[in-house]
Amino acid sequence: MQTNPVAASGRVGFSSSGGLELNMRKILDGRVFDTETAEQLLKRNWSTYHPNQGGGGPMLDHVRALYRTKKGTLFSYTYDEIGYGRDRRFGVTGLYTRKEQCIEEIPDVVHAIAWCEQERFPAEDVEEHFPIEEA
Repeated sequence: MQTNPVAASGRVGFSSSGGLELNMRKILDGRVFDTETAEQLLKRNWSTYHPNQGGGGPMLDHVRALYRTKKGTLFSYTYDEIGYGRDRRFGVTGLYTRKEQCIEEIPDVVHAIAWCEQERFPAEDVEEHFPIEEA
């Protein structure tokens, strides 16, 4: 469920252990969604090659995470680095990266499970946090 943000801010960095740190705070419908104060239930991150680079660096980072606020509201966090180049017709090319991050509220457990399936979280990890019926 996507709503218009009133305000949003965020930081992405790397911890001393080398892991990607996620920090974002967003106000949706007059309520604060903050990755620093909410409980992180699930997180998946991976890297891909820049489309203008034939292997090697730079790598592009991607993150998907699911959080629960202190009041029990679920929300997703996504972070993507998107690689692109310039138009060669004008003589300018290169390895450029655009960074995007987003917080979206998830209305209920059913939608949270569907989001986890869509984002390819392992079934065992999802079952740790949500009731899943045997088929």
